[in-house]
Amino acid sequence: MLASIFLVYVVQSGLVPNLVPALIDAGVPMSDAATALSSFGAAVIVGRLVIGWLVDRLWAPGVAAAAIALPVIACFLLLQSLTLSNAMIASVLLGFAAGAELDLMAFLAAKYFGTAHYAKIYGLLYSGLAVASGIAPSMYAWIYETLGTHERGFQLGAVAFSLSAILVLTLGRYPNFQAEEH
Repeated sequence: MLASIFLVYVVQSGLVPNLVPALIDAGVPMSDAATALSSFGAAVIVGRLVIGWLVDRLWAPGVAAAAIALPVIACFLLLQSLTLSNAMIASVLLGFAAGAELDLMAFLAAKYFGTAHYAKIYGLLYSGLAVASGIAPSMYAWIYETLGTHERGFQLGAVAFSLSAILVLTLGRYPNFQAEEH
């Protein structure tokens, strides 16, 4: 779970702040690039609501994998063509997934580790998220400055989101903590 969270946040936190500079470098006017990114915020809210509804009804790792797979599509769109329309769709897909991620982390931590040591476990998972979020923007900027292209960052994103989705699927069935108490 920690590896999946780290991968998601290192990519999400690297892609999103560097999307506007990537669009501007591709010739998209700054105001249009900012508009594309504004759709991210609206999608976060929708993602939070939809994913919350789904995890109440379906197996949460499957829902998480599907949500994490959406940014893979976003990365491929950005690799195909760095246009305003692709950036708008990618921003929505990234935002929808971002809305799901933090809530899924809390939900999965409780489901798989129980509540006896929830605060410690959640704190550990959140520290992975914080480290990933802290290093990601600079890492993506370094990739761009070193290679002179945003494509490598989008490729890294597609790979990391894919690995994260696979990792979350390996969680298996929910443990039965009540059976262990008796």
